[in-house]
Amino acid sequence: MQALLYLISLLDPLVKGDYIILYFHTLTEGHNHPSMTWMREVYNVLEYKHKKNLKGFYIIHPTFWTKVSNLMLTILFRFSFVFLLLVNRS
Repeated sequence: MQALLYLISLLDPLVKGDYIILYFHTLTEGHNHPSMTWMREVYNVLEYKHKKNLKGFYIIHPTFWTKVSNLMLTILFRFSFVFLLLVNRS
């Protein structure tokens, strides 16, 4: 976690404007994949300015499991967003 906090401090001047993240997933094996718990912790550590200015997150050479996970999360977020729109509309 210390390395992540150091990386965030180095990137602080860059995130004042729009930015994207490229994640290279090439030739990773199962034991090298980041866990969902770790990714959630990373997201929780980020300040609002980091989340607000992030315009894209691209995965280079994703595995089949990464593609399936991404599809499921996309469907889940779209459904919850549409549900929120319907609830707020009535």
